[in-house]
Amino acid sequence: MRGILLDWLVDVHFKFKLRPETLYLSISLIDRYLEKVFIVSTQLQLLGVTSLFIAAKYEEVYGVPHIKDLVYVCDNAYTKEQLLQMEGDILLTLQFDVLSVSPNRFLELFVLFEHELGEKNLLMAKYLLEIGILEYKLVGVSPSMLAASVLYLVNKIRKRPISWKQELVEASGFTEADIRPTAK
Repeated sequence: MRGILLDWLVDVHFKFKLRPETLYLSISLIDRYLEKVFIVSTQLQLLGVTSLFIAAKYEEVYGVPHIKDLVYVCDNAYTKEQLLQMEGDILLTLQFDVLSVSPNRFLELFVLFEHELGEKNLLMAKYLLEIGILEYKLVGVSPSMLAASVLYLVNKIRKRPISWKQELVEASGFTEADIRPTAK
């Protein structure tokens, strides 16, 4: 159910032309909320769109979607009041702890130590990272480990002579042996 929800949420995120960080934060909110609260499957879409709404308020400068537009993308399955009620429930459950560092931010940091990475490899890393956040098996993996594993994987795919530099070990705290299982 999580995969179906996130697949739909990615489409909604794209339609509203929101920043990548908004999507990452939305998914973090969803996962942290579901860790604490059981909800019925009919409420998952409401949770997803409300998480996107909260994340957009935090991450977006100009493009926060209007509530009526969010209700519309749910085919009017929920009301404005239900969305606002879910917003309050999420914030109270998470004790207003909205902020989380996304794997994308860690990737941006680690790329600073990969001077020869290049644009194509960076795009591949971002693509793999986006696929990774949708994978249920990776829900418990820390954002820094996920970003490091993606960068390591790109270097392996591109058959670069050194897949994980010593500078990256120092910056991330992860050795190649630490990263390999997650990359696989």
